[in-house]
Amino acid sequence: MLKTKACPRCQGDIVQVADRDERYLSCVQCGFVLYASSAPRTAFPQGR
Repeated sequence: MLKTKACPRCQGDIVQVADRDERYLSCVQCGFVLYASSAPRTAFPQGR
């Protein structure tokens, strides 16, 4: 997926990247990264 002029930092193009454990949006021009969740995932969740 490509979103043109969607980067909040430089108004560049944003692409969706699917990594091994997560998906995120990344700017092609400046490298800005926007994760889907506000908090990063951890190996040991706090709640049980």
